[in-house]
Amino acid sequence: MKRLLPAVFCLLFLITFTANASTIQLPQSGQITVYSATDDGDIKAGIRWPNPRFSDTGSDMVIDNLTGLTWTKDANLIKNRNPGFDADGVGGDGAVSWQHALDYIHKLNQDKYLGYNDWRLPNLNELGSLVNHGQTGASIWLNGQGFINVQPLPYWTSSTNVVSTGTAWMVGMDGGPLQYIGKSGVGSVWPVRGGQSGTAASSGINLSKTGQTACFDSNGTTIPCAGTGQDGELQIGAAWPQPRFSDNDDQTVTDNLTGLIWTRDANLMLTRNPEFDVDGIHADGAVIWQSALDYVNKLNQEAYLGFSDWRLPNRIELASVMNYVEVNPFYWLNWQGIFNVRNNYWTSATVASVTDNAWNVNTSGDILGESKLNNSGSFVWPVRGAAIIPLSLPTNTIHAKNVSSPVTTQSVALAAATALSITTATLPSGTIGTVYSQTLAATGGTTPYTWTKTTGSLPTGLTLSTAGVISGTPTTAATSSFTVQVKDKSAKTATKSLSITVNAGVLAISTTALADGYLTTAYSQTLSASGGKTAYTWSITAGTLPAGLTLAASTGVISGTPSATGTSSITVQVKDSNNAIATKALTVTVYALPAITTPSLPAGTIGVAYSQTLTATGGKTPNTWAVSSGTLPAGLTLNATSGVISGTPTTAVTSSVTFKVTDANAKTATKALSITINAAPLSITTASLADGYLITTYSQTIVATGGKTAYTWSITSGMLPAGLTLSASTGVISGTPTATGTSSITVQVKEASNTTATKALTIAVYALPVISTTSLPAGSVGAVYNQTLTATGGKSTLTWSVSSGTLPAGLSLNTTTGNITGSPTAIATSSVTFKVTDANTKNATKALSITINAAPPSINTKTLADGYPGVSYSQSLSASGGKTPYNWTVPVGSLPSGLILSSTGVISGTPVSAGSSSFTVQVKDTNNVTSSALLNITIRSPFSVTDFTPPLNSVDVLTNTVTASFSELPNPATITSGSFAVSRKVKVTQVVSGDSHTVALKSDGTVVAWGDNSYGQTAVPTGLSDVKAVAAGTWHTVALKYDGTVAAWGDDGYAQAMVPAELSGVIAVSSGGHHVVALKNDGTVVTWGTYSYPGGGQLQIPTPSGLSNVIAVSSSEYHTVALKGDGTVVA
Repeated sequence: MKRLLPAVFCLLFLITFTANASTIQLPQSGQITVYSATDDGDIKAGIRWPNPRFSDTGSDMVIDNLTGLTWTKDANLIKNRNPGFDADGVGGDGAVSWQHALDYIHKLNQDKYLGYNDWRLPNLNELGSLVNHGQTGASIWLNGQGFINVQPLPYWTSSTNVVSTGTAWMVGMDGGPLQYIGKSGVGSVWPVRGGQSGTAASSGINLSKTGQTACFDSNGTTIPCAGTGQDGELQIGAAWPQPRFSDNDDQTVTDNLTGLIWTRDANLMLTRNPEFDVDGIHADGAVIWQSALDYVNKLNQEAYLGFSDWRLPNRIELASVMNYVEVNPFYWLNWQGIFNVRNNYWTSATVASVTDNAWNVNTSGDILGESKLNNSGSFVWPVRGAAIIPLSLPTNTIHAKNVSSPVTTQSVALAAATALSITTATLPSGTIGTVYSQTLAATGGTTPYTWTKTTGSLPTGLTLSTAGVISGTPTTAATSSFTVQVKDKSAKTATKSLSITVNAGVLAISTTALADGYLTTAYSQTLSASGGKTAYTWSITAGTLPAGLTLAASTGVISGTPSATGTSSITVQVKDSNNAIATKALTVTVYALPAITTPSLPAGTIGVAYSQTLTATGGKTPNTWAVSSGTLPAGLTLNATSGVISGTPTTAVTSSVTFKVTDANAKTATKALSITINAAPLSITTASLADGYLITTYSQTIVATGGKTAYTWSITSGMLPAGLTLSASTGVISGTPTATGTSSITVQVKEASNTTATKALTIAVYALPVISTTSLPAGSVGAVYNQTLTATGGKSTLTWSVSSGTLPAGLSLNTTTGNITGSPTAIATSSVTFKVTDANTKNATKALSITINAAPPSINTKTLADGYPGVSYSQSLSASGGKTPYNWTVPVGSLPSGLILSSTGVISGTPVSAGSSSFTVQVKDTNNVTSSALLNITIRSPFSVTDFTPPLNSVDVLTNTVTASFSELPNPATITSGSFAVSRKVKVTQVVSGDSHTVALKSDGTVVAWGDNSYGQTAVPTGLSDVKAVAAGTWHTVALKYDGTVAAWGDDGYAQAMVPAELSGVIAVSSGGHHVVALKNDGTVVTWGTYSYPGGGQLQIPTPSGLSNVIAVSSSEYHTVALKGDGTVVA
């Protein structure tokens, strides 16, 4: 299981005698070792533990003096008291499933174990309260506190994990991690009782409820709570206050359950001090552990929000804000008025067992885990309040009554509260005009505190907030005495008399700049000063004011009417009643008032770009331009920055416009100007006329601009195409053209004032396009098809397409040329409608059909076997393609005497005499398509053989005598009578080598091999003979026999020696490093062995698709090459 600290060790404790029972105090975590200044071991925030922490009752029970809870002394009761109950555990160690843990508690109550029937399975807060976070092993420490048999294993709680209700929370007694597993898993059981009931504590310090109110079975299904003994039924602990958090209106929130005060911004570093995130990866506020501690120290140095007791929360404090009822506490916290909540936060606690790690809380799943100190993946959430509170131990007596025994007594320790007092001794002085902020401090009582002023007065300009912050800006020098009161949460109060002295500030001139002045315009500017003692006396110690201006010594007012432009630099001096002096260098600039100098604006023309810049003098730049009255002509605009009037006028008009210029000091000037926009000159704008088509209605409007309407149109030269006319009033050319051709005309337009304009135009008239192709010829499967569609009429260029139907498979239409090309692949008759479209999108269509016939027959037989006189002869001719059955004839030449050709293609008979005959055979299919081929048959003469001795060879291997017999008419296939002796020498006819072995083929068809035989490559199979050729690979050998079969031996690691079954008809072999290639007599290739080195081999390596007509093959280490009959090579 994942090692996690109690995700929410909600050890939320309550001092039982505090005024507000809904607020609890958190205990210390138990960590006392300091690993870094201001860490958990240094601050030790929380309630100190009583000593002793636990007390043995002497009756097999132990009381926790901190919480008042009573635990069984034996922490493995099932194993030691009821071992038979461990039916679902492994090894009889007392670990059982979650439901069996609840059932066992029920059994204890039925048995009234130790005289009590109020035992329960602890909730996660109760069980987690036992862990000492300063120890490396919780079980070891607890076994030394009076308990026995505490296991270093996870113990069940009665609390379901609401994120996955089929799981329940456990507390590990190794390092105290909180974890969850499926309820069918196993864990140890530690019964508890007493200590608290509902929300009231019976003794000691109370824990809070977990918040769970629902109950679930082992499968995670919601069930009624009654009688389950689950956390959701018992709801043990102090109830949460409502609201849980309160906004303090000072950027903090108070947790009303624990009294802790948190920054309302849960990612303060990113919001307030992003520059501090120097070790983060994304500058998102996540830092390493030491930087988190350093940042909280920085807040204390700055007295952030007036407080200097900020700290990084310890594990218990940070875990206390988790909510075990919420599936995702991250969102719940954001709903509580806290913002910028992140998913992982550092605590101030080091992991005791792994000191390179520190604890962090994951707010997305209530998980308290650990992370490397130098990991910058966690954020910082400062907290204050609820500091160290000692737990004194006056002895009190608790009476406990057993249901079947007399009253017994037990002495335990209870906590005493400390007195409320104000610890602020004095307050620092303030200065007039300087921001003042000081936070009052108190100790004791119960936080939060509320502050008020009961007597006296604060210095003018200062106020006291209820949080104890005196702040503001003093306005008067004086010493003020007053009394402040602090009230704690239980309404206890404390008071203290304090005083604040406000000193006068240092004399200084506060005026930073003087206003600009303008000629002939009254000017007035008052200089101001602060500090010192009034009254002030003003003077100019250097420079002179602009002409027309003076400085009043008693009031510091510069006034008058400037009479000249320019900039004057002066040094002004102020002297207070104590003769203290302050000076400042200032400048005064005097400008002329702005004036528009543009005398007039030029006229514009409709449709012609217009641009004119307005000009002005005087004033302080930059100037801003505007139209104060009137309207610019349509189409024109004024640029406010540059004063440019621009645009393209759209209407003839004369506009009167008042323009205004405003300088940088808001001084203005206006001027009325007019702009006249004239009509554009008369012109014909139609650039060209649309084409016309025979017997197609035509209409085109000629357009003119400028001049004064109405227009009158006419043709001054040339003639319109036959069938078209021009409307004089509208300029529309319309009609139906009756002849093709191009007409050039000159069109004239006359406006109302008789001004004219002309333009030369042309009109082209075309015949409508028509497809003139009447039919398409048939094609044949596999034969090249090429046919061009034709059309007449229309304007080029023409575009062709198929508007319906589909071309036969294998054919395509060229859209530019109209060519139908390709090689048909299937017999079909396709009806296709073709469309031709001219340059003006006029189109025509025509339906045509294309028939694709089967491929013509082709004669496959290329040669015929020889014959012998008197010997029966039979040879079948072969053809393919066309439509069977075939009919064979000899249209040219003749067969040898004695032979005939049947209609089925069989040449048969008995040749009469020797000779050679050439003839043409023809095959005709059922579609009457024919194919012819020239063939030859040789009828060989009889022969005689006499004894002979072959010549000696270069290598003498073996001497044999061969005896043959023959008949009167010899036939190489059968020699039946006669005999002769042949004496010869056997020789080596082929030698090949593998990686480290050699193979020799002898002329008698046997094989000899020698060299490395590690893989059996030289172990020639017994009885191997009639070998035609040999080949050798790296560690294997191959032999091709005369009967077309193949033998292989040697290394078979890649299947290279596994000849494919039924392989025959082989005429050549070649061997690569670990594969074999065989060429068959039908021109195809078979390969086996490996084709992906290294790796296992396979029979029949795939060859290139469609590979045929191969006449030779060769192979090397990792590749194969095939030579085809057409001279091409495939590799």
